[in-house]
Amino acid sequence: MLKLFQSPAASAAGMQLVDAYQLWDKPMEEPFWKEIVPFFQSLSTREIDMFPGHPWTHGWKYTTVICDAQLYMQYLHKQFTQAGGSVQQRKIKDLSEIAPEVDLVVNCAGLGSKQLFKDDKLTAVRGQVIRVRAPWLKNYMNNNGQFYIIPNFETVVLGGTTQQGNYDTTISPQDRERIMEGCCKMVPSLRHAEVVSEWAGLRPARDRVLVSLEYQQVTTVDGQMKSLPVVHNYGHGGAGITLHWGCAADAVHLVKQHLEQNHTSKL
Repeated sequence: MLKLFQSPAASAAGMQLVDAYQLWDKPMEEPFWKEIVPFFQSLSTREIDMFPGHPWTHGWKYTTVICDAQLYMQYLHKQFTQAGGSVQQRKIKDLSEIAPEVDLVVNCAGLGSKQLFKDDKLTAVRGQVIRVRAPWLKNYMNNNGQFYIIPNFETVVLGGTTQQGNYDTTISPQDRERIMEGCCKMVPSLRHAEVVSEWAGLRPARDRVLVSLEYQQVTTVDGQMKSLPVVHNYGHGGAGITLHWGCAADAVHLVKQHLEQNHTSKL
């Protein structure tokens, strides 16, 4: 994603290079990824004091790339179609419905995998966010891993919630109040920011992200048995953007592995 930020496509893809502040109210070991980001340092007491409203005791500052996910998904869709891909919207309840049409399936169905592949380890983790207009905020901020402030191009995203097993996508006034209070402790000026929109969604989570190749025995609609290769890539929880390039590369490797062994290419 850093390379994408450095490219002419950065604006269309919603990429921004920002300074990030992670605040803690207890000692925390420095993360393994400190050697991956362009810049990382632990905050001094003087730097922590920039953030009022809570007795923060530890913190990190680092440089990272964040993206406006709405713009990024539009960018990826355009890249896919320009490369010759096509998109169909269908509801599939069983693989037998598509088995005659394809030689291989890449399963990125998220929560849909719970029904489609009978994955009982998969569950929803509800997240609620608020988009506000706060153009004076340019940095990413997070406290105790509970509340976050993410600047996008036109708005700033405030979150969040991590409610495992909660499938309710309606807006909760209680969560709204909790998010605002938590974010305003870091940045009091958010108190009077204009609310642009609110949204609640479901993250597909499991104990381990599943990137694997398996062969499903499928009975097609005409009664024929077929061994259908399925490459799974789902269960990323709230880390979908963080993990997507690496997991996609692993999934592509599995697809190529199967195709090289079987000399088929119809997806």
